[in-house]
Amino acid sequence: MRLVRIGRPPEQAVWDVLAVADAQGRTLRDQLLRADRADHDAQAMLAILERHIPDHGPDTRNKNKCKPLGQDIFEFRRGAIRVLWFYDPRVRRLIICTHRFYKQSQKTPKREIDRAIEYRARYLAAESSGKLLLPGDKPR
Repeated sequence: MRLVRIGRPPEQAVWDVLAVADAQGRTLRDQLLRADRADHDAQAMLAILERHIPDHGPDTRNKNKCKPLGQDIFEFRRGAIRVLWFYDPRVRRLIICTHRFYKQSQKTPKREIDRAIEYRARYLAAESSGKLLLPGDKPR
């Protein structure tokens, strides 16, 4: 599993924000960058992930901005866009963003939560087996 940094490097920020890269190396950041310029929620979410979260961390006390979904999965919220994420269990100031989606109903779809749970399981397995590629690591 390969991770890509979204926010500033850890030496410049308090929190480290990473995103899971797919097989082609694309991440949540790429999806947000490619969003239509008229999609202000996507642009705002990118700014939150790149600038606000690295300096201030997730605002877990404000359910309008950040909400726990159970099973160690959380969601960042901005308008209709949601970004699911989890903490690294060993490093509390490390956030791993799994994916984003546009919420179209009151309740977060179970398939989206299940997808984030699967990413978390893959992350933990890759970490324990030494197959986790962090930013700056070279593939073996």
